Order: sequence, then structure tokens, then C-alpha cells
Amino acid sequence: MSALTIAATALPTPAGARTRTKPAGETLTDGMPVYLHTDGKLYKTDVDGTAAAKACYGITMTGGILDDNIVVLLSCTGPLTICASGIVNGTIYCAGSATPGTIVPWADLDSSDTVIILGVGYSATELLPIIFDSGVTHA
Repeated sequence: MSALTIAATALPTPAGARTRTKPAGETLTDGMPVYLHTDGKLYKTDVDGTAAAKACYGITMTGGILDDNIVVLLSCTGPLTICASGIVNGTIYCAGSATPGTIVPWADLDSSDTVIILGVGYSATELLPIIFDSGVTHA
């Protein structure tokens, strides 16, 4: 398996969405797991990166370049339509390690990756977000 291919346009807001808007610290696209840096800006989650980057504030709902305001999904009660196809029902999806800011199936994690669960496959196009930053290293 490989990283999900995220829809190219702004993601639709799922039921019961709780969002926040924060400035981008780098170029971000829709559907990326991001962390909130001490400078108050959003950066791509990197499970192989610095201690600060091994965290997840939420999933971007909009994209932009440096200092653009980005809408971030923190939690919701319904599924998020995140890609055209490729999600497997019941599969746990996590922040990816090969490329910061990606979403990958659990099976794609490498040893030494910090496990950040982003959700469970709900349908071929939907992820049920359950953002859980475990702080645990994958064996």
C-alpha cells in the first residue's frame, strides 16, 4: 500500500466538525496531518522528524502557502471525504514517514516511526477521523 492521494480541492466539512484556522509555516495542501509549532504556525507532521514535528494538531481542510490561513479539522462526528478512491474499510490510517504530511495505512509504518493515528477507513473515499497522537514508537 502507499500514501493516500488526497482530493485536489478544499475538503468538504464533515458532520460535527470542530475546526480552527491558523497560519501556514510552509506550503500545505488539503488533507495533510499538521502540527502547531511554537511560532503559532502549522507545519507538516513528520513522524521521523524533531520532537515537535512528531505531533498532530489536526488534518488540513484547505491548503495554502506561507502565512496563508489554513482551516484544520481537529475532530468530527462523521466521516471525512478525503480522496477519490483507495481507502480500505476498517484499515487504520496514520501519519506517514516516507514523506511528511502524508496519510498511510498502519502497515506502511517503519520501525522507529512515532505512531500518530489519523482515522479508520470508512469507505473507498472516506476516513473516519480519530486523531490520536500516541507518542509511542512503532516496533
